[in-house]
Amino acid sequence: MHHIVADGWSRGILLKEFSLLYKSISNGSTHPLDAIEVQYTDFADWEKQWLKGENQQAQLDYWRKQLNNLPILNLPTDLPRPSIQNFKGRTDFFQLSAELTKQLKSLSRQQGVSLFMTLLTAFKILLHRYTGQKDIAVGSPIANRNLPEVKDIIGFFVNTLVLRSNLSNNPGFSDLLAQVKTTANQAYQHQELPFGKLVEELHPKRNLSQNPLFQVMIQFQNQAYQLQNSLTPEFAIPNLTLSQEWIDTGATKFDLTYHLIEREDGIMTAIEYRSDLFQADTIKRMFGHFQTLLTAIIKNPEARISELSILTNSESKQILFDWNKTATKLPSEDCFYQLFEQQVKQTPEEIAVATLAGDSLTYQELNKRANQLAIYLRFQGVVLETKVGICLERSPELIISLLAIQKTGATYIPLDPNYPRSRLKYIINNAQISTILTTTTIANNCLPASSENALICIERDLPRIESYSHSNLSVKINPQNLAYIIYTSGSTGKPKGTMITHQGLVNYLTWAITKYPIAEGNGFPVHSSISFDATITSLYTALLVGQKIILFPEENELETLKNVLNSDNNYSAIKLTPAHLKAVSSLSTSKKTVKPAQTFIIGGEALTKDAIAYWQKRAPNSQFINEYGPTETVVGCCAYEIPRKRLFNNQIPIGNPIANTQLYIMDEYLQPVPVGIPGELYIGGNGVARGYLQQPGLT
Repeated sequence: MHHIVADGWSRGILLKEFSLLYKSISNGSTHPLDAIEVQYTDFADWEKQWLKGENQQAQLDYWRKQLNNLPILNLPTDLPRPSIQNFKGRTDFFQLSAELTKQLKSLSRQQGVSLFMTLLTAFKILLHRYTGQKDIAVGSPIANRNLPEVKDIIGFFVNTLVLRSNLSNNPGFSDLLAQVKTTANQAYQHQELPFGKLVEELHPKRNLSQNPLFQVMIQFQNQAYQLQNSLTPEFAIPNLTLSQEWIDTGATKFDLTYHLIEREDGIMTAIEYRSDLFQADTIKRMFGHFQTLLTAIIKNPEARISELSILTNSESKQILFDWNKTATKLPSEDCFYQLFEQQVKQTPEEIAVATLAGDSLTYQELNKRANQLAIYLRFQGVVLETKVGICLERSPELIISLLAIQKTGATYIPLDPNYPRSRLKYIINNAQISTILTTTTIANNCLPASSENALICIERDLPRIESYSHSNLSVKINPQNLAYIIYTSGSTGKPKGTMITHQGLVNYLTWAITKYPIAEGNGFPVHSSISFDATITSLYTALLVGQKIILFPEENELETLKNVLNSDNNYSAIKLTPAHLKAVSSLSTSKKTVKPAQTFIIGGEALTKDAIAYWQKRAPNSQFINEYGPTETVVGCCAYEIPRKRLFNNQIPIGNPIANTQLYIMDEYLQPVPVGIPGELYIGGNGVARGYLQQPGLT
């Protein structure tokens, strides 16, 4: 029966009258039904008259105040929300056990509330934990048969109430339950105003993709209601068995509806949901969270809502432990420069650094020159964790300087010559940099004048530098010592100096050379600023496997990148941002397939499949990796190999944690959230920086 004909209460009346009539016809007796004095049309006339009186205004005033500035409930969905709601639905069935139901009824009696109020409060906590929203409104049907004359009439009497709760300030469950009780009782006292009339009067902002006023409904049918809607023994029909079954119509009016039906064996839960938004596994998980939440409430009804667990034991194990089994033993506790020195012994004559102009250094040459500069720096007072700025363009001298600073045990701080002087001055002063490696030209044209006394101009001091020994230094450096300090962009305020340890750097590099085919192909190009932490991958990984790094010139960077990506250079890997890919693809019109690199490592900003679609077609034999990590965790803390097919959404995942790294998604209460639920990303492990320079509070 469609609701335009009758409501759920009417079904019980129909069943009983059918039973009586069937038996009377079978027995040949007169039917036992009394004449009905009031018809549904009488009720409709009464309601029309009632809506004209003062009662309507009083109820409208209540609901206007109660539903003022009502927010949309934004449940996280598996699929993008269509612009127009299509009402396609599905119903899945679950069961709350008889024992849990018994405990919930006992708790409800202790708290002086109905079982429905307890279930409603738990449901709102679940929605809060799923959405992070604190202003939660749900719809709930009510029989609306307050007049004794209408209790036995078949028709549509049911009304819909909007039950709104405030979950701010992390209340205890019992306190929230008391609030829900008050709200529900007030709503019951104002239940006569038809929902359609309420929507008409409130004029909510309409959206074709969602229902007005509420998007989620909860319905509870207790045993008394079930008895009203079932064939009791007195109405049993001889030689005939009647049974009731739930019919899945394949449609739904709301995003989500929880039908909770109390039975002798517990509470049957029929969950009706939009199949264009949610997948069945998500609905099953959600019921598991509801069940876990109810169990936690039974154990400690005084707990704050943040303390009530919603994750099942198996989920907790999976999220906290199974997906974070990343422990990997590092080859040694050596620092990067020591691993490089080991590689020098293996490939002394191989090219380590090259430029597109044809300049190059072998591993042995690079190591010797770095040693000479390192000794020179030591004589200039550079020691363990001395802060040394490095302000150089991409050149062999840049790589020599990076290695030399690390060999001394000092900490390098990249200073991009292309940055505004004001930013360079801020970094120099904020970090209290004692020494800056640069050139005379850059010093004159780029650096603030106040830094002159701390300058080492490489070309000017080269004769003295070359007079020192080219043997490896013997400096005791702990993996927890700082390798470099790199400043954030400042997009959230002033730039912050992030202090990266040798352990964090080596952990990332060791993982990267096993994840990416760095040893294959024709080297690793460096085309981005050393002040951009993603450049770390390009600068260092090749030098650990006997490959070469290729330094691109500072001028015409985009044009150079376009030429590289449209050729068959077959580099080992190339590190790019989505912006790089979009910019170069807009300049490229060719459809010819190429292999510019074995692997495209993409990071620095959110990646969409639209950004890589062109290059996946152009470079079908290249691997594409989405690598994510904030500056505070050494370049990348997780990575995702992008498949060529099965990209259901435009947004590409950031993948799994790298070696010796843990990732957790947590809510505002620092509780792990279930799969598919938004939260904040927390990162642990070897790669996490020591902190922000001179900002312990922010750290």
